[in-house]
Amino acid sequence: MDEKAARKVALNIAHRAAMRVFPIAWEWYASAAARKLDLTALPVLRSNLMSGVASTCPTPEISRAAHAAAFAAAANAADAWDQIVRDVALLEAGHDLSTNKLWAETPAVGFQTVEDPMLEAWKRAPDTWRFWARRWTGATRAEPLNWDLQTKVALIEDEEWAQGPEHIARVIGGIETEFAVERTKLGETLDVNPETGLLYLSDDQCDKATVCAAASAKLNKMDEMLSQYDNYVGALRGELFLIRRAVAHHSTNPIILHNNAKAARRLLAGNVANGNCPSLASEPVLELFDATLLDVQMSLQDEPSVVEANAHRPEFSEIANDAEVQRLARDAAREIAENAEGRLAIEIVEDAEIVADASQSEVLRAASADALASRSLRVWVAARVAQARKAIKISAEFTKDATIVVGGASGIGIGSLALWDRVYGTTYLPELIQRILTLLA
Repeated sequence: MDEKAARKVALNIAHRAAMRVFPIAWEWYASAAARKLDLTALPVLRSNLMSGVASTCPTPEISRAAHAAAFAAAANAADAWDQIVRDVALLEAGHDLSTNKLWAETPAVGFQTVEDPMLEAWKRAPDTWRFWARRWTGATRAEPLNWDLQTKVALIEDEEWAQGPEHIARVIGGIETEFAVERTKLGETLDVNPETGLLYLSDDQCDKATVCAAASAKLNKMDEMLSQYDNYVGALRGELFLIRRAVAHHSTNPIILHNNAKAARRLLAGNVANGNCPSLASEPVLELFDATLLDVQMSLQDEPSVVEANAHRPEFSEIANDAEVQRLARDAAREIAENAEGRLAIEIVEDAEIVADASQSEVLRAASADALASRSLRVWVAARVAQARKAIKISAEFTKDATIVVGGASGIGIGSLALWDRVYGTTYLPELIQRILTLLA
């Protein structure tokens, strides 16, 4: 093992060891002595985060805190050492430590007695500690938060960290939202109709218009052919829903054309596998449908916007299957639709109904969850930006001419502030957004 690899192994083991004893450090930071000195656990949390994503050189303050944690953990040294030995064995066997739980079994009583108060303290102030609580849960369950997200948080400037836990929580919240927006691009721009004062979506244009036109024409032709077969119109209703939406309303959008064709093909494969449709080999019409969907998918997969949008696109089944998302989807979509027009008003409700309907196939619900998340996030980001502009009391003239581009949201003028006030004041949309951000992290 070369020096670089050995250093990585040592850092990995040290990081997990520090994670295990962190609740002991938290206990001290929650003490009267720490409060008297106006100290918080944030520097240790930051150091631990950085050690998880890259090597770091701790400041003297962090070194002292880490030393204090290690000293406090001495009473449970045997338990901690056993876990380190286990980590070494896992590494020697070629395992990724991040996919293994922090503790082999239930943590020793000595550690649990300090972990429980820490978790309770985080629950009492969720807006401040939500990210750290999720990161802790992920580590203990071998389900780490997305490492790209953790890296972005670790690289927050020193000046921001110096302003304390509440401030850094707001900064992290912005990073999480931006991270989610980047991973849910659908090639759409959100704008406000100045005449109606309502939100609407417009599709970004394909770099090669002829490619989108050809893809759209192929899907439309298959729709016309399949519509002649009554038995397939029912069996393939999910597939036809996806391609009809793409052709009728997003024919110039390569991302939606590509992703809907891909989802429709997965739906078809599922229908064949569960016996709802005959095999492709025995039914030429279905074989042609499958081939057409693949052809459209492949013709668009190298489009720059498709490559960018799907490079880090998450799997949306988890969102579609989440009970909280299902509970909130219809009401949050209704709140958006009441402030929208055109396809946004229609499709956001359609997708929410599909996500909330457990009888629909998981593939179709995942496709709808993708669209629901993308559009909801963009509406919410635009509303938050509008509130920020309002809060700093920018001039009316500047507001009138201002344009924001935050994850594909544009067009905030003086006449639309009432609209954004309504959106920002909704009941269910903020809850849905927070849940989506949690699931995408």
